[in-house]
Amino acid sequence: MINIIGTFNCKADAKGRVTIPSSLMSQLAPLLNDGFVIKHGRFSHCLELYPKSEYNRMMMQLKEKDQFDPDNVRTLRKFVEGAQLVNIDDSNRLQIPKALAEHALIKKEVKITSTINIIEIWDKESYDRANDINRDEFSSMLKTAFGKNDKSVSQSGTTQ
Repeated sequence: MINIIGTFNCKADAKGRVTIPSSLMSQLAPLLNDGFVIKHGRFSHCLELYPKSEYNRMMMQLKEKDQFDPDNVRTLRKFVEGAQLVNIDDSNRLQIPKALAEHALIKKEVKITSTINIIEIWDKESYDRANDINRDEFSSMLKTAFGKNDKSVSQSGTTQ
């Protein structure tokens, strides 16, 4: 499993191309030959960029579900919505398909952020609004994410 790290401010040019920052490119270098899948975000008006191997892994999980269950078919249909194969060119640019850029409301200012094994691509204003949470909300989110069996996580990240 890959673990992509970082959040980056970028710009989209008039043709919808976004230059991938060099620190992100160095992480993606081993994945460039296989290509990527870009699609609608699962929960937000953003885009998700999957290394092809990660996308294929998720497709295998969905393929194992009962394909005669209407809920499973609807889930699959929604998950693959907008999916397209893309590559990063020799100039480290990602061409965002026009329909996907419109879906994510991408104009010029772009925020690229990693979510472990997936890269989210946002319009910067949309990203800022979606992530405008206060300290108490974030604390509660961390407790939900990292709390186990009534153990707490200290600020250093160790379980007490």
